[in-house]
Order: sequence, then structure tokens, then C-alpha cells
Amino acid sequence: MRVLGTDVDLPRALLVGLASLVALTLVLAGLFSTAAFGAYNPNWDGTSDLRALADDRAGDTVIARDVGAYGDTEPDETVAFVLSPTEAYTANETNRLRTFADRGGTLVVAGDFGSHENPLLAGLGVETRLNGTLVRDERFYYRSPALPTATNVSANHTLASGVEQVTLNYGTVLEPGPNATVLVGTSAFAYLDTNASGELEDNETVASYPVVAVEAVGEGRVVVVSDPSVFLNAMLERPGNRAFATNFVDGPSTVLFDLSHTTGVPPLAAAVLILRESPLALAATGSVAVVGLALWGRGRTAWVTAPVRRRLAVDRGDDRDTGTEALDTEEVVDAVKRQHPDWDPDRVERVAQEINRRRQNERIDERT
Repeated sequence: MRVLGTDVDLPRALLVGLASLVALTLVLAGLFSTAAFGAYNPNWDGTSDLRALADDRAGDTVIARDVGAYGDTEPDETVAFVLSPTEAYTANETNRLRTFADRGGTLVVAGDFGSHENPLLAGLGVETRLNGTLVRDERFYYRSPALPTATNVSANHTLASGVEQVTLNYGTVLEPGPNATVLVGTSAFAYLDTNASGELEDNETVASYPVVAVEAVGEGRVVVVSDPSVFLNAMLERPGNRAFATNFVDGPSTVLFDLSHTTGVPPLAAAVLILRESPLALAATGSVAVVGLALWGRGRTAWVTAPVRRRLAVDRGDDRDTGTEALDTEEVVDAVKRQHPDWDPDRVERVAQEINRRRQNERIDERT
């Protein structure tokens, strides 16, 4: 088959295309995550948009794969997010986060029905708790009463500045501690669906329930949000949520995403983080790359690349590249005669001469 004047081996071309597709798939899988609330998840249930917002607004964005990253920041200039952890924090790990808050850091803990958030809050010395019951609102909601819009916002707090409402997505409410300041609450028409019936029952109380609260911890503070969905990619476009999220990332020198207790770091992204965090690893990788390029330039890698090149090479009629000799005119004529003895010998010879002439011209053009 000829493409743009070049002979192409169709099976090899298909092999190259398939290999390229597989390589692209592996790269995308290595760079992106499908984990819910993952900072590298670009789907509706990821938080890559929040990470992008932090990249635009803050001085630096840190992806923390372990709690040791808290010790590398300036706490009084850092906001850290803990979004719906899937594993429990140990006592030592919780102490790392508490030290961060004690020294002036802002820690955002967002959860709803998980089992790890309340123990973490207790270890941080925070008295606010997640209630764990679904909140609904039959009057103020986005598309469904299970997506209530919390309209009771404390306008005099910097974290709620410019926020008129916050939209939840199957969230719960808070039981604020005695020293907590409620920043956002539902409308006065919300209720807790205690029996999960999807309807307001006689024993369920209609009232305004807190959904965002802040407590002081040492020199810093812990903000508790009763629905981590507020920060999801799809939910950032819902009424009030982008403005609410922006208040956290607009101003601090560093925004830290704590992924130490989730599965949200894909392998290639983790490799990049390792190189960023470790000068030794970066130097080693650079050295390997330099040595590899040097060997390539000296032809020392031919024993590795030659078989691959022979396997995937495109037949362009160049004897030196393919390792085979072109057939001369007599050989072509003899081959055709064996296949088609009834054809005119003179005409076969003329066609063979013309084919060889064209191949010779192509090789001359390629070399020049």
C-alpha cells in the first residue's frame, strides 16, 4: 500500500497504530485518577477543578501523599483540605495535623457519612461532629430536595464573604461544638430524613441546620463541612459553591491537598511528585537520561533498537534500510514468466525496467 508516495506495510502500520493507542492509554491512566474526590480525577466526582483553582489563586499547590508534608509548610500561610478520607488516621498522624493547626494552619475537614471524619475531629481537639443523617429541603433546593441550597450564610466571616448560598449533594448536617462558629446553615425548611423515606414525616423537624462551622485550634482553625461534594468538579458550578471554594484558596501562599488516606494519586503523577520532592531522585533521573542520550549518539544502543526498528520498519525500497537487495530486471521478468507464461515477454520486460527505474529514482530522492 502506498501513502503519500511511500510504500507502507499495512500489518506493520496497524501494529504501530495499536502500540501507539496502548501507549496513550497507559499514559492517560498514569496521569489521571478515577478515585472519588481525587485531585487528579477530571470526571464529575473528582476535584481536579478545585486543584486548578488553587493553582491559579494560591502561590503553591502541594499534593501530600503522607502527613509528613504538613511539616514542610508554613502553617500560618497554608490551607489544607481533607476530603472524605477512606482510611483512618493514626494517633501519630492526627498529631501531625493538630500541630499544623496549633501553629496557625487552616484545616478543612469535609465528610458526610464516612466513619473516619469524627474520630479525626476528636483527635484534633474539635468538638463539632458530623450528624450522619441525610438532610433534605422541600422548598430551597437544586433540582431535587436531596440537593438543598443552604441559604443561611454568615456574611461577616471572611470564609463566607460574597457567598449567598452553598449547594449540597446528598449531604448531612453538623452538630457544632460550644465554641464553634456556624458559617453556613440550611434554610428554615430543611429536615433530617431519619428513616430514609424521601419524605417529610411527622416525627421529623423542619428547621435550619448548620452545614459549615469553624473552631479555633491553637493559633489556627479547623473548618468542618458536612458535605465534601461541595468541592467536586460537577458541584463547583452549582449555586454558590465556586465562590465558597474560592474563599479558601484565594490568599494563602500554599494550598495542600491531603491524599495520604485516599487512593487518588495515579502512578505517573506520583513519579512526578517524587521528582519534585527529592533533588536526589531528580539528579539520578537526569543522569540516566544524559547517559542514555550519550549512548544513543555513539550508537551503543543499536543492539536494543535494531530489532525493534527491523520489526516496525516501513518498507521504502531502500536496500540499506531493509537489509534485502532489489531484484534486477531479468529476475523480475523470470518471476513474472513463471507466474504468467502466457503474457507477452517484451511487454513484461518493459514494465520491469520501468518499475526498477522508478525505485531507483525514489532512492535517489530520499538520499538527497
